[in-house]
Amino acid sequence: MQAEALHKEDAGVQKALAEIHFRLGDFEGAFQRYGRLAEAGLDEAAVEHYITLAESLGRLESVTVGLQEKLKSSDSVT
Repeated sequence: MQAEALHKEDAGVQKALAEIHFRLGDFEGAFQRYGRLAEAGLDEAAVEHYITLAESLGRLESVTVGLQEKLKSSDSVT
């Protein structure tokens, strides 16, 4: 998957694609799409799904550290 900036209008499409990946059993694909949404801060529900998937995939610690760093950097900008 090519890295690209997410815009607010893309969030609904990305969330739908993440849900499709999840329902098809492609948990890694869903995790990546929810992760992009979480990092972009475009959808609160996507963050919740991302954390739930991270826990299920055994990656909760790395995800929470990454999100905490993102929160710290956004706090320092404002």
